[in-house]
Amino acid sequence: MVVCDYILEYKKNKFVYQKGMKDACDAFDFLKQIYNGIFIGTLWNKLIKTSLYNNVIFLKQCNYCEDVYILTQILSNNISINYINEALYHYCYDASSLTREINRNYIINRIIFIQEIEKILPLDLDLSRFKAGIKLSILKSGEYTYKEYINLYPNTNIPKELLNKRNLLFLSTANFFIGYQFLKILFNLKKRFKSFHL
Repeated sequence: MVVCDYILEYKKNKFVYQKGMKDACDAFDFLKQIYNGIFIGTLWNKLIKTSLYNNVIFLKQCNYCEDVYILTQILSNNISINYINEALYHYCYDASSLTREINRNYIINRIIFIQEIEKILPLDLDLSRFKAGIKLSILKSGEYTYKEYINLYPNTNIPKELLNKRNLLFLSTANFFIGYQFLKILFNLKKRFKSFHL
């Protein structure tokens, strides 16, 4: 597999992404870097030998991270990876893309992806960053209850690097509404308790 850098084009802006990989990279280390958010898990900036796709399974019920799912299977075979230190691909960012809209269907697709990837992922890889991203999306969507949020990946917290100002605003707003709901429940319980004793 050969990996190159790319140029991200968004409206009138262009950003060159150069990861500065080594000339050659271990497949398992490369996979770790994808799951840690250092390398991008797309297929469009990678040239992959056709025969490596022979035993690859494609997710039919999921419209999220299909590239990462395919790359995980390919890289699990400990293939050789080479790097070209040049931006050979232009990626045009589409703000109307399906993956930009956070709704219940988007989150369900992400959960399915995690369930499916856990079946094929080498045990040493950590999915906590992906799981934290789902939890953050749940807060942003406003379509889930606090109980659903807490019960999904209970041992996963949102890491500091995902908490930019915009995400912190979502979290503080979500915490306000959660606190408000909690106070409402307490107030109603207090009213019921008083009427019960009369």
